Amino acid sequence: MQVETTLLPGVLLIKPRVFPDGRGCFFESYQAQRYAEQGITLDFVQDNISYSKKGTLRGLHYQRLHPQGKLVSVLQGKVFDVAVDIRLGSPTFGQSFACELSDENHHQLYVHMDFMCYRMTFVFTTNARITISRKMNTVLPGTMTL
Repeated sequence: MQVETTLLPGVLLIKPRVFPDGRGCFFESYQAQRYAEQGITLDFVQDNISYSKKGTLRGLHYQRLHPQGKLVSVLQGKVFDVAVDIRLGSPTFGQSFACELSDENHHQLYVHMDFMCYRMTFVFTTNARITISRKMNTVLPGTMTL
């Protein structure tokens, strides 16, 4: 896999090695040792699937009291995914990184727990997978205005 750093420390663009053949393709979407070698050492504990129609905006997501690291990928469709630095005092506070994730490029976005993220769908049907490092706490949602 190829891992690209971004201007935001803690946000990585991951490009898995894809093995295409006449039936489709195969790739590892997560392998703990390989990801740890790239600095992604969080223990992922929950997978979430988000089904969205074209033009849906999901975000800005974060859990203030129970922050979560995220590994975002798209199983079907295409999204514009954005991570925003919300670390007070950080030299990159309020700055963002954006990329396209799709079922064609198979890219993943790793978003450290100190960042918010959101995504906008581009096609009629999009299924995104968000793997998180802490169980989601729906009782304590967070909001922030930048």
